[in-house]
Amino acid sequence: MCSHTGERHNWILGNFYLPIHFPDNIPDRRYPDELFPDQPVLIRELSAHSMLLNTTALEQLNINDATPDPLGGRYVRGSDGTLSGEIYENAMDKVWGSIPFPPMSHYNRALNHAVSICHSYGITSAQEAASTMELHGFRELETENRPDFDIYTHIVSAPGSARKTASLLVSASRKGFERNAEGNIDLHFLVVPQDTLLQHVKLYDARGFTCKLHAAGEGSVRLALDTIETVRALNPNGPRT
Repeated sequence: MCSHTGERHNWILGNFYLPIHFPDNIPDRRYPDELFPDQPVLIRELSAHSMLLNTTALEQLNINDATPDPLGGRYVRGSDGTLSGEIYENAMDKVWGSIPFPPMSHYNRALNHAVSICHSYGITSAQEAASTMELHGFRELETENRPDFDIYTHIVSAPGSARKTASLLVSASRKGFERNAEGNIDLHFLVVPQDTLLQHVKLYDARGFTCKLHAAGEGSVRLALDTIETVRALNPNGPRT
């Protein structure tokens, strides 16, 4: 167990899982339930587009079989309609907005550790996808003339909890956007509307910013590339995207 367990009160957070880690490739809350029947557990999926909660976590968050799927998100259910504990995309907003945040001292400790690892490999700079607490931590360290490290930050344009972890967010379910029987992309789980994405990329591109689009899945990547192609046609001499 991590020596800093308790920084989020009684919650246990873990990274990462993939479906292949589970019998029949189906993540289910009963597996963390076996190990932690009384503590809330959250495990992020490798792409960070979904998470798995155990039963105690679902109960503390008041998420149950009757909870409706939010726009752009999904609570995965079994064939009998019961929650599996896996949650996709915008459905994660409620989770991240409810679990306790660690104190800033914990972020600073983690940042110092990360910088020391980078230094051990000769790395002296990095990009940060604008996770708010981490940026506050770097600002505090900077006022103390630490760390000896350059951080290149991002301006984030994304809804809900995505602001904490991503740049322009284009993706949806763990598998990305699916194509329907007609070969068209199913946009039911689109996190950022296509028109909004185009509007934001045009805005920042025109201002000379490099735009970084985060996409997962065939359909997501196609939408991102189409957006870049459209914007570059409008602004041929714009910055690299």
